[in-house]
This record gives sequence, structure tokens and C-alpha cells, in this order.
Amino acid sequence: MTGKHRRIWQRLGLGSYRGRYLWLTISLSLLLAGLAIQVQQLVRVNTTESTRQAGAQAASISTLTDASQQLHRLKEAVLAFILDPNRTEPERLRQISRQMKFSLDRLLSKHVDDDPDHQATVALLVTDRKKLQQQLEELIAARLDANAWLPASQVMNEQMVPQASIIAGALQDIDILLNEDITDKSMRLQAIELQTHWQHILGEVRLLIANRFGIFSIDSVRGMTARARNLNEHLSAFRSGLQKLSQEAKARGDDFVLDDTTTIYTALNTWVKGYRRLRLLLDRDGWHQDLVLLEDEINPLIEQMDQRLSTSRMRLQANTQALLLGLLNEGEQLARGIGWLAAILIGIFVLGYLAYQRWLL
Repeated sequence: MTGKHRRIWQRLGLGSYRGRYLWLTISLSLLLAGLAIQVQQLVRVNTTESTRQAGAQAASISTLTDASQQLHRLKEAVLAFILDPNRTEPERLRQISRQMKFSLDRLLSKHVDDDPDHQATVALLVTDRKKLQQQLEELIAARLDANAWLPASQVMNEQMVPQASIIAGALQDIDILLNEDITDKSMRLQAIELQTHWQHILGEVRLLIANRFGIFSIDSVRGMTARARNLNEHLSAFRSGLQKLSQEAKARGDDFVLDDTTTIYTALNTWVKGYRRLRLLLDRDGWHQDLVLLEDEINPLIEQMDQRLSTSRMRLQANTQALLLGLLNEGEQLARGIGWLAAILIGIFVLGYLAYQRWLL
């Protein structure tokens, strides 16, 4: 080492053990301090980013919960609408569906960086809601139209009710004609008996339909079978009585009563055909169109949407919990690191002091 270099070392204090120890201590302290600052800065950045992600996920979880609540409200409103359309207006269903759309639109506008599946799930939910809205419109149209709601009602209105009116009118005409002839009470009693059987037939049809709706019995099939059996017995008695009345009117030459019985025969044949179609429509699975839409289309879609909402919400909750645990771990590691740095600095000072005392003094 040249004299110039030696003078520089002397000025910096490196020519003595005390100076070297001083510079070593300063260098280690600066190194450890810089390392602490870097770690602290890294933790601060990570904390800020994790807090932002946790906040975004919490907002998404809140929106998912809101959408799930809207979905359950919609399901309850659909059931109420099916039971009584007059109390639950269609606009209420549309309003709840629109509110759920707003919730899903908010979800679609929020980006969760560490969960790429979230956006895909929300996009599927948006598609499901559009499909659900179409099905709701179909349900509303079917429930408000009696023929679409209950396909059997079209048979009753177009085929059975008109023929029943014709039969009732002809029976009333026969009663009036026979009432004018007070000498022959036998035919009049037969006409009254025919009216009684016809009223029983119509009553059994009403009870059959009521049993199909489960009004009188939980076992609708059993109730319908009993009503059909009673109806067939009254129908057989009505046919027999009508045939007997027609034969007596023909024997007496009563053309007016005979014409009415012929009218009843024709109308009855058409009515029976309608009744058979009615039974077929009531016995099949799609007898209640709104229930078909509800069970086959709407309920499965609502369950699918609810499952997607629940899955996405649980996934985001797990991510948020993981972020919070990560923040706690980083804070704990930072505190532990600072403690170790302090211990190292203290150890350096203690060792330096001991060395100074032993080697120099």
C-alpha cells in the first residue's frame, strides 16, 4: 500500500481496529436498515393490493347475496301467481326479474382479478336470467288464458258446455209439453227422472275436475275414479230412461217429445265424446300447463341459478378469507423480521464492545 493510500485509510479511520469496527457496524446497520425498508415497502404494496382485492370481493359477495335474495323472492312470487293470479300481478314478477338483472349487471361490471371463473359464472347467470324471463312470460300467458292454462277447459267450453245446454233446453221443453197434459203422469215422471240424472251427471263432472285439483282428497286418482264410476252409472240410467221415454212418445204419436229426445240423443253423443277427451287430458302429465312450465322449465333453471350464485359466493368468501390470512401472515412475518433485525444489531454492538474491550483495551 502506498503512502497516499495509507493516509486515506488513516483519515477514514480504517487504520485502527476501532475505526474498522465502526465502519463495519455502520455498513451492517445500513444494510439491515435498507433491507427492512424494502421488506416494509413490499408488505405495504401487498397489503394495499390485498385490501383492494378483498374490498372488490366483498362488494361482489354482497351483490351475489342480493341476487340470490331476488331469486328466492321471484320463486315465491311465481308460486303465489300460480295459486292466485288476481292477487299477484304479472308486473310483480317482471319487476323482481328486472331487479335481479340489475344485480347481475353490477356483478358483470366488477372484475375479480384472482378468480377468472367468476366472470364466466356471472355471464352464465346473465344468460340464465334472460331464459328465465322468457319462461316467465310463457307462464304468465298460460296462466291468464284458461285454455292454455288448463287444456281440458277448451274441450269443456267448445264441446261439452254447448251440448249440455242443448240437452238441458230439450229436457225443459219436454217438461213443459208433458206438463200441459195432466192425463198422463207416467211420461212426466220419466222426464223429471231424466232431469235428475242429468243434474247428477253434471255434478259428477264438476267433482271429477275438483278431485283432479286435489280439493277433496290428496289421492286425486282415487277420487277421480270414484266420480267417473258414479257418472257412468247415472249416464247409463239416463240413456235407459231416454230410450224408454222416446219409445212411449213414439207409441203415443207425440212428435214434439220425440223430436226433443232425438235432439238429446245427438247432443249426448257429442257430449260423451267430449267427456272422453276430457278424461284423457286430465289423466296425462300435462293436464295443468302452468305446473308443467314450473316443474320442467322454471324450477330447474332457478335451482341452477341458485347453485351458481351459492358456488360463486362461497368461492369469493374463501378467497377473501385467504387474502385476510395472507395479510395477517405478512404482518406477523414483518414483526418477526423487525425483531430479528433488532436482535442482530444488538448482537453486533455487544460483540463489538466485547472485542473492543478484549483486544484493544
